[in-house]
Amino acid sequence: MLEDFKSLIASHIGVYLHNQDRVTLEKTLTERMRALGIDEPGYYYMLLKSNTCGVDNEWKQLIIHLTTGESYFFRDAGQFDIIRKIIIPELINIKQAEKLLRIWSAGCSTGEEPYSIAILINELRQLIPGWSVSIIGTDINEEALCKAQRGIYGQWSFRSINEDIKCKYFISSGGKWQLDNNICKMVRFDNLNLIKDDLPNVLKGIYSIDLIICRNVFIYFDRTTVALILKKFRETLLQGGFLVVGHAELYGQDLNGLFTSKAYPESTIYRKSDGIIVTTEENRHIKNPVAPVINVRVKIKKETLPTQPTQNLQELISIAKSYADMGKYAEASEICQKLVEKHPLTVLPYYLLAQISVQHADNERAKALYQKVIYLDSAYIAAYVELSYIYENEGNSQKAKRMRIIATELLGSLTPDTTIEPYEYTAGELLQFMKNIGI
Repeated sequence: MLEDFKSLIASHIGVYLHNQDRVTLEKTLTERMRALGIDEPGYYYMLLKSNTCGVDNEWKQLIIHLTTGESYFFRDAGQFDIIRKIIIPELINIKQAEKLLRIWSAGCSTGEEPYSIAILINELRQLIPGWSVSIIGTDINEEALCKAQRGIYGQWSFRSINEDIKCKYFISSGGKWQLDNNICKMVRFDNLNLIKDDLPNVLKGIYSIDLIICRNVFIYFDRTTVALILKKFRETLLQGGFLVVGHAELYGQDLNGLFTSKAYPESTIYRKSDGIIVTTEENRHIKNPVAPVINVRVKIKKETLPTQPTQNLQELISIAKSYADMGKYAEASEICQKLVEKHPLTVLPYYLLAQISVQHADNERAKALYQKVIYLDSAYIAAYVELSYIYENEGNSQKAKRMRIIATELLGSLTPDTTIEPYEYTAGELLQFMKNIGI
């Protein structure tokens, strides 16, 4: 019976529940049956399948229990840097005639993401005088949307925000923070089921979109569902429109004829293609993207990099990360090599060197370095994840799966909200992603 519920839920909202989710699903179903006074699971199953009065409301209640999103302001600073420095300027350039930007945050949870975009746009207002900007956030969870519309957040939502931005746009009130009303007015929220609802959707104002941001959503779907949504996204975007997703969320997806991709040190960004099927080596890269370079943006500007030598370990690691973020791999490698010689038991220099080796297509050296990381710290999850990407791209699915199994076991031993270094994923999110690619 539980498998029937899993299939029904997947077909209705796209959420793919794994065997590891069995206990959570059983608890949720029991709670909902008790609330409705239903004793037999079969009756509850038939209710969910029916078109009777009240079934939509019951699905809303079930969805609240099954979709508990995790979000915070300016999550993944690297991707926001790309949006600010590359995507928005490009859209401004190609839309001078219309002077209209339409941005959609799909799966916006409690609103931190679309509000972050609104703040970013407000900071760039001097570049777009006289422009109209439409920002819409959608989610299937109506309880999350209600919180988003209130614009009131706790301290946990600010763990990645610049303090100056926080003081500029939020007012402290009773232990919470209220978002500036002008920013709230820039965003419109609506309920949307990415599986069931039609897209483009004129009634909800989701059409002719310039930028779709859908991050940490696909990790809950299987590949078939992701493929379906990607086709909908393509039809909803204007020609040349951009798609931003979570890191590696499109791993294994065939994007040929749908999107082109461009890799930056911070992330890979996708753009609506002209629909032409590509049959070159480039297409194979699109179908099996390699994980991006380490996604830890250190806030050191190019002009502030020190010219005098320093002996501080953490400072040197930060400088190496900054060089890698800027694509200065030779400089980053030189620092890491010196750190390895002086601090041979420190993990991160080896990890950075492995990431740089991947960028240089030196997979053998990258594998050796990741294995060195594991030798030094057998619980360093990111090394197993990155090795799995390399083995998968080499066609060694058995070793790739072994690496993912180990990563999954380590993730399962952590609390779901634990941040996994050097990623910005939590343990719960990364675990869900690992499940969806075959574990």
